[in-house]
Amino acid sequence: MQESYDAVLLPTTERLVEAVKLINRIPAETLKQLLNRLQDSFSYLEKQEKATEKGSISSRPGNQVLNSSELSNLQAVLGFDSVKQVSDVVEACLFLVDRFLFESCTSTQVKDHLEMSSLDISPLHIKIFTEFWEVFISTNVVSQLQGEVLGPRRLEMIRWSLSLNLATTSVFHQKDPCVTLDIDVNSRLCERSTGQKETETLTLEFSQKELSRFFSDIEVIQRQLDEISQSNNTG
Repeated sequence: MQESYDAVLLPTTERLVEAVKLINRIPAETLKQLLNRLQDSFSYLEKQEKATEKGSISSRPGNQVLNSSELSNLQAVLGFDSVKQVSDVVEACLFLVDRFLFESCTSTQVKDHLEMSSLDISPLHIKIFTEFWEVFISTNVVSQLQGEVLGPRRLEMIRWSLSLNLATTSVFHQKDPCVTLDIDVNSRLCERSTGQKETETLTLEFSQKELSRFFSDIEVIQRQLDEISQSNNTG
């Protein structure tokens, strides 16, 4: 099951596999410098509205991230045969980070996904990506993506209604209040792949006891969020 999930997250397309072979040729320190150079582009990925074709390497060509002079200089440093190979490496890095951002991965999850994938990224380069991700996600993404929705679904609207069950087939003269919540959520996966919104309605029915327990859980979540906000502000 995990291997199947990793195959969806990091599809082994021919272009991506070839780009990873090039990445494996890059010295560790040079890859670190490249990832650091691309940080602004990584932060931008979650804010772009342009839909990407599923399985493509990236929606931003490498020559739109680094200028022609930078690409040429990097080609000389890496000893690649063409500027296109450098551009392919940049696009592959953008694609990998885009996928990890979309899934809200931790550094441990990034390491696991890269190791379980069929892309054959070398252990040294997996270590470089993991170390970079740990620093990047803690320093940049939290502040820059605050308020952004990274999960697969986004809340659109909540509607509610109150009803009173006066009796059932088994119990007569019963008075049980019942609350129904209709929650509209938007599929981000569909919106990213097709550019169109797809709204799904989830209907939840609560008894008085269940509703009380539900709001107690919400209060716990709110307290945890407040603690995280306070910790970020003091840090």
